[in-house]
Amino acid sequence: MTILTKDKIIDAAIDLFSENGYAQTSIRDIGQKAGIKSSSLYYHFESKEAILNYILNEYIQVVSDSKHRHSWYGESDSIITDRSRITAKEIMQFMFFKFEGPRNTRYRKLIKIICSEATRNDIVRDYFRQKNSESFNYIKSVLDSLLEAGKISKCDTAKLAGILRSISFAFMHLDSMDMQSISKDDEDIDMFSLLEYVLKLGVEDSNE
Repeated sequence: MTILTKDKIIDAAIDLFSENGYAQTSIRDIGQKAGIKSSSLYYHFESKEAILNYILNEYIQVVSDSKHRHSWYGESDSIITDRSRITAKEIMQFMFFKFEGPRNTRYRKLIKIICSEATRNDIVRDYFRQKNSESFNYIKSVLDSLLEAGKISKCDTAKLAGILRSISFAFMHLDSMDMQSISKDDEDIDMFSLLEYVLKLGVEDSNE
C-alpha cells in the first residue's frame, strides 16, 4: 500500500510534535523525517500551524467517533426519566464516556500534543475553551435533569459540574502521559471511581 505524501507529513509531524514539542519542531525537521523537501511539504500545508490544525481535527474526529458509539450519549434526559432508580455509576456514564477508540501509540501521541499545546497555542487553546464550556453545560444539564426528576438530592449543580469537569480534564492530562490512574495507599483510583465518589460527596454535602 502506497503512503501518500500528505500522510507522511502528518505521521512525521505527530512523531516530532509529541517527542520534541510543537515550538521546537521546524518545517525542515518534518520534511526530513517524512523524506521530502520543504518545497513539497508547502504544496500540501501552507504552514506548521496548518499541520497542527490538521492534527487537532484528527483528534476531534477520533473522539467524536467514540462518542457516537454510545447509544445513550446525547439522550440522557429520556434515559433519566425512564428509569425508576439511577446509581452514581450510571450517572457518570451519562455525563462522561469511556474512550473506546484505538488505545494505540498514535492516539497517545495525539493526546500528548493536544494537552501540551493547550496553554501555548491559540488554535488548541480556543478548542479547549469551547469544549470546556460545552462539557460544563452538558454535565450541568444532566445534573439539572436528575434533580428535577428527583433522582438526586438537592445540590449546587453548577458547582458540582465544575468540579466533575475539572477532574475529567486532569485525567486527560494523565492519559497524555500514559497514566490511567492515581495511586493512593497502594490502591489505584480510576477516573470514573473518583468522579462517582465526588458526585456522592457533593450531593451529600449539600444536604448538611
